[in-house]
Amino acid sequence: MLMANRIAAVSGVFINKRGQRLHTLRYAPPAGWSPGALLILHHGLAEHCGRYDKVCRLLAENGVEVFAYDAHGHGKSEPQDPASRAHISSYTHLVDDLSGVMDALLAGFEGPGAAPASDPEPEVSAPAGSMAALKQQKQGGSQRRRRPPVFLLGHSMGGLVTALLCLKRQDEVAGLMLHSPALDVEWTPLLRVQAMVGGLLATLVPHARVVPAVRPEDMSQDPKVVAEYVTDPLNTVGNLQARSANELLRGMAELQRAAPELRLPVYVCHGSRDACTSAAASRRFVEGPGGVSSVDRVFRGVEGGYHELLHGPEWEDCARELLEWMRGRAASVGGGAAEVGVPAGGGAGAGVPGRGGTRSKL
Repeated sequence: MLMANRIAAVSGVFINKRGQRLHTLRYAPPAGWSPGALLILHHGLAEHCGRYDKVCRLLAENGVEVFAYDAHGHGKSEPQDPASRAHISSYTHLVDDLSGVMDALLAGFEGPGAAPASDPEPEVSAPAGSMAALKQQKQGGSQRRRRPPVFLLGHSMGGLVTALLCLKRQDEVAGLMLHSPALDVEWTPLLRVQAMVGGLLATLVPHARVVPAVRPEDMSQDPKVVAEYVTDPLNTVGNLQARSANELLRGMAELQRAAPELRLPVYVCHGSRDACTSAAASRRFVEGPGGVSSVDRVFRGVEGGYHELLHGPEWEDCARELLEWMRGRAASVGGGAAEVGVPAGGGAGAGVPGRGGTRSKL
């Protein structure tokens, strides 16, 4: 495993269209590297982006510039009142926020689609290298960097959100990567009745936490991962709110209707023992029927894997597979961008800083 202690996580703030301040993190490759890929990571329901720190550091150590943020009502993002924690009043808000983050990021780079016609929304707190600082660079074109290929990575709920965004902006994305995504549920007659009742509750008592959540101990086979999840004050542990659960179902319904419209490269990874989201739905999304139309599509099943693949004992193997998959797609669409895993000015045999002059191996 590469040492990632040279990678600094830079905090920032993005203000969405609803005036909410969202906490952001940026992981840049080591000094002297040009990013071979730009990755935007979206976390799952009731958690936060900081949980993916070691994954982000590993990817950044290998030349991927990573941006992550806490969705509204999650982690360090607003709103912070108890009723609003992990509350989703509309799934479209999640998609809109991701689109706004993507606009702000692309504004810091030169290249097709890099600068939107107008600012999505003002931003604050702009430490060097943060999202806000990158956006401000578009005021001076000479400071803007060439844009590398853009990839999206979504875990669980984040998989749904990133897939929905790609329905609108897939021509700007080099690849969509989904981990344990919440793409659909297995619709039994009982579940259909429960969904109808849930739709009513979502209107009458939207904040009521009445939808049973998966037990934390069923999310990972590693007791340490479970304990860290339960004791993390930035997570929202327990039942889901009626409105949040219903909105996710609505988002799933939209994706199922439109999935064949997706034609960009797609990589989906799912554990066979996932008790939280449906591995069968992930396979259908990739392989059909009713799945994506992508020619370049991969379903990666992890035998015995639980929901928390990027936190459990298999996390590094999974992260390196993501890196390898990005590397292959970035090479084909980079258009002159630096290769993933190669320092600026280097070629296929360039050395990795601190690695004795040898290129990193997956």
